[in-house]
Amino acid sequence: MCSTANDDSDETCMVCDAVRDMKFTVEATPEQHYKDGLAAREAGDESLAVQNFLAAAEKGYAPAENEYGSCLYSGKCVERDLSAAFGYFQRAAAAGTRRRSTTSRAATSTDTARRSTTSSR
Repeated sequence: MCSTANDDSDETCMVCDAVRDMKFTVEATPEQHYKDGLAAREAGDESLAVQNFLAAAEKGYAPAENEYGSCLYSGKCVERDLSAAFGYFQRAAAAGTRRRSTTSRAATSTDTARRSTTSSR
């Protein structure tokens, strides 16, 4: 952390944007755990990043499942476990597939409605 860090903020230095006193918060949402994990990684605290990615992944947050799977695959701050990594990658991919298929169905419904409106004119 730089010497100009403002003491009234828990987040970043107002001069250099250095992350200040990052810590794990149990009550955070999965999305917040994921963002905290990315910030911790950026700040060089891979252990805190892994802890946050795991917390979000355990709650089914797909981007965190992918990140935690990457940590397991590479052995970053956790014991390397290819089988577990594959499981996290599969869950993340399945969540992405579900999200895309829901979006595709909505787009198809809208497109079908447009066509029927156009053809009835």
